Amino acid sequence: MPRRAFQVERWLPRFKALLARESYSRSATKTYCIVARNFLRYLDRRQIQVESVRTGDADSFLRVRLRQYRHRHRRRPKNQNDWYWHHVSPITLLLRLAQGQWPPPNEIETRLEWFRKHLEEERLRQRKIQRYLQVGRHFFSFLTDRSVALEVATPADLSAFIERELALYRRKQGRLPQNVVNWRCGLTHGLHYLLRLVQGEWPPARPAQPWLERLKKQLEQDFSSPRSRAVYLRRCTEFLTHLDALGVSPENARVSHVSSFHGTKLAAYRKRHGRLPRSMKCWKTCIETPINRLLRLVHGYWPPDRCPDPSLERFRQHLTEQRFSASVIPSMMSAVRVFLRFLEKRSIPIETVTPDHLASYLEFRLAESQRKHKRSPRNITQRRNGRTGSIRRYLRFVRGCWPAEKPAQNEAEAFRRQVCASYGRWLTELHGFSAETLRKNGHAAGVFLEWLGDRASQESLRGLTVSDLDAFLAWRNQGLRRTTRRGVSHCLRSFMRFLYREGLIAQDLSLAVSAPVLYRFENIPSAFTDQQVESLRDVTRRDHTPLGLRDHAMLLLVATYGLRAGEVVRMKLEDINWRREQIRLKQSKTRADLLLPLMPEVGQAVLDYLRRGRPKTHLREIFIRARAPHGSFTCGSSLHTVFQRRIQQAGIQPEGKRGPHAIRYARATGLLRASVPLKSISDLLGHRSTASTGVYLRLATEDLRSVALDVPGETI
Repeated sequence: MPRRAFQVERWLPRFKALLARESYSRSATKTYCIVARNFLRYLDRRQIQVESVRTGDADSFLRVRLRQYRHRHRRRPKNQNDWYWHHVSPITLLLRLAQGQWPPPNEIETRLEWFRKHLEEERLRQRKIQRYLQVGRHFFSFLTDRSVALEVATPADLSAFIERELALYRRKQGRLPQNVVNWRCGLTHGLHYLLRLVQGEWPPARPAQPWLERLKKQLEQDFSSPRSRAVYLRRCTEFLTHLDALGVSPENARVSHVSSFHGTKLAAYRKRHGRLPRSMKCWKTCIETPINRLLRLVHGYWPPDRCPDPSLERFRQHLTEQRFSASVIPSMMSAVRVFLRFLEKRSIPIETVTPDHLASYLEFRLAESQRKHKRSPRNITQRRNGRTGSIRRYLRFVRGCWPAEKPAQNEAEAFRRQVCASYGRWLTELHGFSAETLRKNGHAAGVFLEWLGDRASQESLRGLTVSDLDAFLAWRNQGLRRTTRRGVSHCLRSFMRFLYREGLIAQDLSLAVSAPVLYRFENIPSAFTDQQVESLRDVTRRDHTPLGLRDHAMLLLVATYGLRAGEVVRMKLEDINWRREQIRLKQSKTRADLLLPLMPEVGQAVLDYLRRGRPKTHLREIFIRARAPHGSFTCGSSLHTVFQRRIQQAGIQPEGKRGPHAIRYARATGLLRASVPLKSISDLLGHRSTASTGVYLRLATEDLRSVALDVPGETI
């Protein structure tokens, strides 16, 4: 009997009996038997025993059957997957009957069984376990084809496997996955877990990069966001890996290497998403900005053809010393660099920059923005301030004073400047007026001299008449309130007195300057109510930020002691005696020292601000601006902005004035209603006489009427 007949007669009846025991249908039994008969005849022709069949033998049989199918039907099977399982299922069942186990045990199956146990110990879902095992089987086969052991697999091997799987997916589906990133993660999650189990650490630890460590320390100082630091480090790590592949050290990196890395990332992006980035410029900036920062750290400056001005690094250190935020400094430095490139193209030295140059730069940037976005900026003023703030600060840092005072165009202008300077010395050195008075009177004197024009010369001033003063006041007082007109008249009267004492005018015209009459107790001063003050205190008390702690302490000083705004902002650390619980103040108007008891609530608020809200600075003033540069307040009017913000938060709509002085009036009114003597209130508020305090009595009219007291300034 032929050998092949022996194989068929020996195994086919046993195979039919197995199908009967497994309760296969008649049609399935017939199909399985046909495939099994053909497979047994194929083995007989090649003289292969069923007990010794290997995986390669089954694969070769499938290839033969596929060739026969294509020869017979002149095409491939319509559903190749169904055709494949149509042959594999009967063969697998037959070989399990003959060999007891199929596929035969191999290293891949052993590894997969070990991987399955670890996944089940982690109590993963069954669906995820099956997915991980399927991907793991493909990866094992891939490594076997490349003769690479799992213990020494590298990220390059994993990338090559993913590329092959992507090519197979595209060949099978005729397209890329709808979301390549998610598809890739579906492969890498399980493989990373498998490689960590085998190798202990994945991805493998790269050799230490000294420049990367230095960059990491620099980013920790400059960036508060961990996410931003991670993005920069990832980009720089990829770039250093790219340089290693090219055999180039960071010290020898050139612009061409950055361009080649950019091309590599662009090709990877296009392959992953099937398209180019929507905004190539933004994408390129995100790729190259971290690399440029790394190369500036390595080379000192980057690109190589742009050697930075040494003043830029000094300016960066200055900003750091001024405690500017680490996230703000890079944008400020970028604005200055763009401005310096603008000057370099036009060959303008930094020493000769004028406000006209800055204006032309702003016009250039505005035209560039309009050309790029096809429209004008929504807020041109905000855009201008955002661009010029850093530049102005840089110019003041480099040149000491900017903008520099323009030289006098003619003798008349030089004479006006000389007169104003002499008037300033006359006010401060001779009469001891404050800087605020100097600023107010000096401005008024300058306006008057500019109004005179050509007549503001040493010869023409001697012919100044009363009619000239009347004409100036008529021009200057248009649209001004009576109180403001009185202030203008007082400033002009002081200036006329100075001109006469210096011999610049023939007669004393100060007596001819008339001022509007302001009647005593003419107006009732504006004041907050007790409920409004309490609402403000509640708003600041709930704000535990450094800004809230500062505002709460300043509000308590005004509301508790009725201090002026200037007295609050000029208060220094040595003005509070914590042991004696006293506050020493120098009053704004009288310049007299005033000792006040330190109330517990006020002391605790100031202490909280000093401990948790005040920036670290060498300044002695207690209250410091919250935004960099952390300096003291220039004047008391700065508190108007602070209090106005808190008034809006409290939802208060006060009538009349709404600054710190209105809270001072409220404190005076509260003391009057508490039956505090007028002399004591006058001493607390810093008035030289009780007559100045009498104005506050008009705020307590009803209280005074109840005790039948005369209200000053009220006609009966």
